[in-house]
Amino acid sequence: MRKNQDFGHALDCLAHPFSLAAILTLLLNALLLQPQYPSWLTGKLGDAAWMIFVPFLAAALLSWLLPDRLPGSRRWLGLASLALTGSTFAVLKTMPLANTWVSNGIASLTGIQVKLTLDPTDLLVLPGLLLAWWIWKNAVPFRRMLALRVAVLGLAVFTVMADAAMPQDSGILCFAKGGDSSSITGLRKIHHSAYFSEGRNDLYAYRSSDGGLTWKPEEAKEEFCTANSNNMLSVGDTSGAEHMVIAGKGGYSSTDGGKTLKLEFAFEKGQGEVLNEYTLDQKTGNLVFAMGKDGILLHTPDGQWQWVLKPENWYDIMKTTTPGP
Repeated sequence: MRKNQDFGHALDCLAHPFSLAAILTLLLNALLLQPQYPSWLTGKLGDAAWMIFVPFLAAALLSWLLPDRLPGSRRWLGLASLALTGSTFAVLKTMPLANTWVSNGIASLTGIQVKLTLDPTDLLVLPGLLLAWWIWKNAVPFRRMLALRVAVLGLAVFTVMADAAMPQDSGILCFAKGGDSSSITGLRKIHHSAYFSEGRNDLYAYRSSDGGLTWKPEEAKEEFCTANSNNMLSVGDTSGAEHMVIAGKGGYSSTDGGKTLKLEFAFEKGQGEVLNEYTLDQKTGNLVFAMGKDGILLHTPDGQWQWVLKPENWYDIMKTTTPGP
């Protein structure tokens, strides 16, 4: 069987010193620098490394789809791989719908949440493709070093997977204890894992001054509260009625001390499975429930239930929020 020479060239490009440097830089960034020292620099450093070697992974795949016997096939394969890498990167960084669709698609197919940050400023690293093109044109064949090339291919794939790992978002954990009684403060935690340390937690606080209907960001403090997962939370109101939330089911009310329950608000499938805690807003009488990744569930004295501070709103609020320590 005839060898796929273009596939071999893609492996040669991955084994180029510049590519190896980019792979190791991304690996170090994913496992240590970003988890421990998050900044604009570490974010762009990882993206720049992607631009240098990921086109060769794309070329390794495309080489089995494009015939290598045609005149100029290697040149066209290189251009196609660079174009595919650059255009995909640009679309995912600038188009919210595409970003969400791809993220959800990968999660549905693999069960793994991947990190695809929507950030148009990441397009600043696209010139890194020029270095990838230079490597493609000048890489020296490693004809008798198959093991090295395969090892570099494995390292590159592992590095991409390590960098793509999604931080663990616990959602709204709890509400602040003490402090200003005229407002409610909820705390959200995102954990970034690291192989060489315990990783770090990014903390985001949201304050409401209207009984939980609207929320604004504020500085987060870890001593605000701690999370406590529950299967059910129940609280009475001034009229003697009892209101409760049952994890995975919905919001209920009872007028006979819990002997009979009336379902007032049913959760959708997969919704409301995490129930952390509640607080009562003294001014409005609203009951506010911390529901983890689903956000915050609100019950008003007139018997209405509604989701507030939902996950789709977190990104806009986060842009003006200062992470905690």
